[in-house]
Amino acid sequence: MSEHRIGFIPNGSALRRGQETCGVMVTDQRTIVVFVEPWKRGGFRKEFMRSLRDASNPEAPRSIDFATVDLDDLARIPGNMSVPHTSIDKLSVGKGIGGYGIWMAYLGENQKKDYLVVDLVPPPALVKKRKAEGVSAGETKKQYAMKCQEVYRRALPPIIAEKVEWKI
Repeated sequence: MSEHRIGFIPNGSALRRGQETCGVMVTDQRTIVVFVEPWKRGGFRKEFMRSLRDASNPEAPRSIDFATVDLDDLARIPGNMSVPHTSIDKLSVGKGIGGYGIWMAYLGENQKKDYLVVDLVPPPALVKKRKAEGVSAGETKKQYAMKCQEVYRRALPPIIAEKVEWKI
């Protein structure tokens, strides 16, 4: 069975060895968390970034096209996380102390319970645009979280969707 992209959440902040900026690719079979900050800092992903450079212009970095990138390659990038939807024990999408977020409990590769927390942060350009339209930052954050929630509603199989707490 082939895997289909459901949506990409472009701007988030995940709790892992500190707070890190991330994007979340949601498919009909899994969630892939793509960490952004290490790309900016270089480090262990420097070689991977070098492999993404255009051969005709080796100094110009290429960005990842999330609409066409091979999902298995994306999940295999060191540091990224891939969580199969069948391993999700509990999922909650809603408002927390610091704003809106996704809280996921799942069984990791070693069959131990693991957690993923992603704060949903609307892109600054969206907040600025909506503010110019007269919409408050708080309302923009809520609408962004509702769109992210809808991505998961479309992606999860019914047996997993029954366990989800939709709090928005």
